[in-house]
Amino acid sequence: MLLGAGGAVASDSYPIKLFRPSHVGDTYDWKKERSIQSRETVTMDGQQPVVQDHVTKLRLECRVTVQAVDKNGEKTEVVCAVHQCVVSTDGAVIDLLPAGAVLTAKNNNGNAEYASKDGELTKKQISLLGMLVRFSSKDDPTLDEEFPTSAPLGVGARWDADIEKMAGISRRSGATVDNHDLSGEAVFLSIEKVKNDPCMKIRIAANMHNAHQKLEPGLTTDIRDQVMLTTLVLPVDPTRRSVAQASETHKRIDQTGKSADGKPFERHLTMTDATAQESSDP
Repeated sequence: MLLGAGGAVASDSYPIKLFRPSHVGDTYDWKKERSIQSRETVTMDGQQPVVQDHVTKLRLECRVTVQAVDKNGEKTEVVCAVHQCVVSTDGAVIDLLPAGAVLTAKNNNGNAEYASKDGELTKKQISLLGMLVRFSSKDDPTLDEEFPTSAPLGVGARWDADIEKMAGISRRSGATVDNHDLSGEAVFLSIEKVKNDPCMKIRIAANMHNAHQKLEPGLTTDIRDQVMLTTLVLPVDPTRRSVAQASETHKRIDQTGKSADGKPFERHLTMTDATAQESSDP
């Protein structure tokens, strides 16, 4: 027998189900925080480079009601009753949505469409909300398809990602990437108790060493050394909703192109993107 970090006794093995389907009518409290730190270096037409540091932080606390799901149980429409929704840009904090706002988000093939009962949202609100409330494309694999395992596993188990599934996600986002530039692994870290419920703690790693994008004519974008680590806290009961999820992504972006007046430029960006989310019964 194994003992998890939270003091719960671990049995020999557990069925692994990383994706937990939702059901119409599900209601739960949800909190998500996201922090993006970046350093941008821009060189215009051979001049001295200009360096800028930026920090953007977002926080959303709300009660979620699931309005619609697809055939796999992936959410396609939710209503969020907002307790708090704020954004901080380089230290300046503003309300993205006021407390008491009711936000509806619908999945349009991976792109979220938003509506508020308090009136039309601005482009800036929509852009920032897209960093918090996100949906999967109908063509994207579930985590169980991306990190497949059919046999029950125990603490300490490791299994590899399906590289072709990973490549498909990258290519649908517009990136050109070779399979040998991708790697991924899942690790069963421990069994822990969360509010007296035994939960599996599983970490998944997805790495993309090099990818190329053509975002617009004359602009070349290379994504290098992208590393994403995600830790899932999942009830042992595979029918239960995920309790918590935290992820951190590091990457470097190199761009070359021409400005509106035809001058060549280079742009180099290093970025750390960290998110944490929790859900609980109301």
